[in-house]
Amino acid sequence: MGPQQLASILMVEDNDRSARFIALALHGHTVERASSAATAYRKLDRLANSLDVIIVDRHLSLTGNTLDASGDEVLEYALDHYPGISRIMITAAPRAGDVDEVKAQFGLAALLLKTEQGYGAPGLRRAVERALLSLKNIKDGAVHEAFDLIVERLEEEYKVQRTGLE
Repeated sequence: MGPQQLASILMVEDNDRSARFIALALHGHTVERASSAATAYRKLDRLANSLDVIIVDRHLSLTGNTLDASGDEVLEYALDHYPGISRIMITAAPRAGDVDEVKAQFGLAALLLKTEQGYGAPGLRRAVERALLSLKNIKDGAVHEAFDLIVERLEEEYKVQRTGLE
């Protein structure tokens, strides 16, 4: 992707109003929407070779009578299967703890917090620009870095499980 080319983005957002806002804020980029985790998985698998960025709402709500998978699960799937796609999380309810830890866990280029005033179109555009810049800088090493993160996560889970058994 050259400096003048725009990004191909998958937006995972179940709220129609938020999805319209994101699409308008990212006018000029190619934005594909998935309104559920199941749709996001299918679109990721189908579009992975052409996607630059995935933007995921952390809290995906009810679909029919069942609770949808969380945005966390979609981001983990993207990290595990498509580490070369840059990831952004949007949330109104961040979990307690270190924001940097959450960013590292999912390999996020940005974590945007919704407030009553929203996160603003300029903030969203800047986050996408940072994601594209980081993607350009790490594209060649992305698979190795993502593999290292996955191994680190598995080692931590193994350590926790082993401690629980002792």
